Order: sequence, then C-alpha cells, then structure tokens
Amino acid sequence: QVFAHLPKVRSSRHYDLERTAQLLEAFTYSLKTKMQQVLQTSASEFLWMEYGQYEKEVRFPTLDVFVQFDDAYEQFTEFFLEQGRKRKMASGKTPAQVLKDLTLHH
Repeated sequence: QVFAHLPKVRSSRHYDLERTAQLLEAFTYSLKTKMQQVLQTSASEFLWMEYGQYEKEVRFPTLDVFVQFDDAYEQFTEFFLEQGRKRKMASGKTPAQVLKDLTLHH
C-alpha cells in the first residue's frame, strides 16, 4: 500500500512531496481500475446471489477498502502538510495547493 511508504519519504532527501502526490494519484488510478475489473467480471454472479451472501462477500469488503483508504488519506494529508512546513516545494506551490490539485480516482 502506498501509505506504508510515508516513513521512507520522511527520511529521504531525494523524494520530494510532489512526487509523493504523483505516487498517490497513480495508486488511486490503479486501485479504481482493478476494482472495476473485478466487479465487472463478477457482475452477473451478483445478480443471482442471495442478498445476505452479497453483503458478506461483496458489499462489506468493498466498503471496507474505501473506509481504510479514507482513514489512510487523512493521515497522508496531515503528513503532507507537516512535511511541507519542513521542506520547500520544488514547484513553488504550497502543500495545500498541491493537495487541492491532487486527482484521486474513485
């Protein structure tokens, strides 16, 4: 998971914050694409499942992915702003501007 790399970013002098933001964008795009593939391939099976089975095997695990991502993204935002105060941004943007311009694919 991309959020596990944050300690490495914190200790690295060569991995700037803009690149970290790009990594997060790429990760969200990859996650979206993979989830779409899995859900689209299994869509016909969902129609024939009992609702309880659907909730247990599809709905709740899918929701769990998004809940975990939201929690980790909140921590990422705090980390990013903290590191932005300590480091200069190569692009001249503030960390808040970089976060605002970040495209999360979902």
